[in-house]
Amino acid sequence: MPGARPGAARRIQPPRPPRRPGADPLTGAQFFIPGPAKGSAASAIAQLVGLNPKTMPLTESWASFAQDLSTGSLSAKLARNPGLAHEVTELSKIAAEPEAQRLSIYSEGGGPGAIFGQAEKIFCSNLAADPGSIPIFNTYFLHAKLGGCPTTAQIDDYMPTFRRQVNEMAEATDRRPAVFLLELDALGSSGCMAANGALPTWEAALRYEVNTMGALPHTVVYVEGGYSDSNSVDYTARALNAIGIDHIRASSPTTPTRTGRSTRSAGRRRSPSAPTAPTSSSTPLTTATAPAGAQPGQERQRRPLQPARARPRPP
Repeated sequence: MPGARPGAARRIQPPRPPRRPGADPLTGAQFFIPGPAKGSAASAIAQLVGLNPKTMPLTESWASFAQDLSTGSLSAKLARNPGLAHEVTELSKIAAEPEAQRLSIYSEGGGPGAIFGQAEKIFCSNLAADPGSIPIFNTYFLHAKLGGCPTTAQIDDYMPTFRRQVNEMAEATDRRPAVFLLELDALGSSGCMAANGALPTWEAALRYEVNTMGALPHTVVYVEGGYSDSNSVDYTARALNAIGIDHIRASSPTTPTRTGRSTRSAGRRRSPSAPTAPTSSSTPLTTATAPAGAQPGQERQRRPLQPARARPRPP
């Protein structure tokens, strides 16, 4: 507004319209950015300016909401309150970024059909706020249910339920493009299982999830690769090779997922046919992983990831 005090809200830049990436989720992909109805930061902003995100439509995008913050009554409200404007500006930096969608034992109670229902809701309803975008999912089943030091018997007891949950997630995804960051705390907190003998069974469970999701035709799959202060490079290399790092990717809880930026990790497989993700500067991961096929004792490397094409589903 002419003559109004410049407010932080005027510096909010709505994201560019999404582009359809085709078969590979990371080829020019615009990752899903939720609007105020579902986005953590966007809904916090809505509450700050006096709106109720629970009553806001699922179809309202962050771009539309950001435009509302920059014009009209909301803009005037922010211009009159520099403190509020600053808070909105800071939260907007988060709201304008892709937000991973969690699938876990807690999703809709975790019972039969719950994981399928939650995944379908994200694909069919939540993504209406950012049409054409690619969702990023992270999963939290194993550690959430079993903790960091289960026995072989405890893992075996959970496996029928775990397989059902993974199968439901795969069934809901089907041929839709998506990125999966599998199993928060999968390796970072697994050292105790190496001592009690349960690690091979844990690795087999992870391998099942990796193979199931990686077999879908339009998915890119990563697995959590630990933290720099958790396990040694030797330990992590052995575990990642056992899980099947040769046809997936390693990630860390600190993996950046910004739109138009490639993730970086020490766990990388060379693939001549792998399309290159959009590249720009990005903070290297600190996860203690080694390249696919790494031998114990091999020096850790830091290389930018290239997403591989998921293996086609058998006919």
